[in-house]
Amino acid sequence: MRDSTHHITERKLAEEELRRLNRELRAISNCNQVLMRATDEQTLLNDICQIICDEAGYRMAWARYAENDKAKTIRPVAWVGTDDGISQSPGSPGRRR
Repeated sequence: MRDSTHHITERKLAEEELRRLNRELRAISNCNQVLMRATDEQTLLNDICQIICDEAGYRMAWARYAENDKAKTIRPVAWVGTDDGISQSPGSPGRRR
């Protein structure tokens, strides 16, 4: 009985992993389609962030540009979702070291 329970658990975990990978593959495919049809950079960035949240299932996606200034500023240019303060935490993608 114990072996069958372990086997079922492993199978369910593998199925969930496969669903996650399929969502991400769908997101990559949709991003490629958006890239091929993009007419301007801002719309491209907005659309890709939206796809990452909607298709891949992430809570937040953002695009930021590193400025070439003394403070090493990172300027947000597109975002979708809620960050719940994540972007301000040390070591987050929103901060440059």
